[in-house]
Amino acid sequence: MVSVRGKKRRSHRLSTFIILLLCSLFLFLFSVSLFALRDVPSVKALKHLGDRPISVIYGVNDEPCYLILPDKRITVPYKAIPAHVKEAFLAAEDAEFFKHGPLDLWGILRAAWINLKYGRVLQGGSTITQQVIKTMVLGSERSLLRKIKEAVLAYRLERYLSKDEILHVYLNVVYMGHGLFGIEAASQFYFGKHANELTKAEAALLAGIVQAPQRYSPKLHPGLARMRQKYVVEQMLRKGFIREREKEAILRQRLFVRKDGGLLEEDYFKDYIVRYVEAKYGRGIFQKRSLRIYATVDPALQRWAAEAIRR
Repeated sequence: MVSVRGKKRRSHRLSTFIILLLCSLFLFLFSVSLFALRDVPSVKALKHLGDRPISVIYGVNDEPCYLILPDKRITVPYKAIPAHVKEAFLAAEDAEFFKHGPLDLWGILRAAWINLKYGRVLQGGSTITQQVIKTMVLGSERSLLRKIKEAVLAYRLERYLSKDEILHVYLNVVYMGHGLFGIEAASQFYFGKHANELTKAEAALLAGIVQAPQRYSPKLHPGLARMRQKYVVEQMLRKGFIREREKEAILRQRLFVRKDGGLLEEDYFKDYIVRYVEAKYGRGIFQKRSLRIYATVDPALQRWAAEAIRR
């Protein structure tokens, strides 16, 4: 009898301890959440990316030689982005974007399993919505408070913008390496063409850069970039964006990545022009106005001189 009562008391104490522990944990998380939400920024500005000022430097033949981008990106309308470009980025980063909510818990577990299985990072666990918040609002700081803010803002953003609007923002602000953001700037930098001219093979290569822009840069590591492109194409096949026959054709296509940066090339002459204009008209001039600047530069001679210096 005493033994039974003793067991009941111990069981009751254990239950009480567990309940108190869970309540304490809940109160702790609730307190941390309230603290984190005190200074959560607004997401409303993301609805109006707008066109940023873009200035053009023309050479001796009145042909464009350089583009000056104040925030290193070129905004492109959603309708001007081909479906296969959107599909390549979805396949690479968040294939179930249009099906899940702001957070994808199953996606996090799936990414962890795949990365563990292959011994390297192939997939990330963040949704496209979370990536937009990280890029445009919070930055890349790693902390519990930032993660809580990211989750809250992701929910707010999906209540404020449609999935298509969020994808539009993402494709215009995603970091593409070499200091550039968005698919239009990346298209011109890597291939010397507009985003609406990209082939499926080129789109897959660009989509592959996002996971690790330095590691998968086709200019710095063409072999790794091609390997990542193959992974993206396989994901496009698995998710039903392309067929097997298309996959083989895409992987056979030769890619011609520019050696220089094209209109986005950074060199001393462009820097000189920028400093000269800012000294004459004020340091914020390129953030306020789109300028047409006519200079004495000869693009062919400039490339030759830059190549000679590199040697």
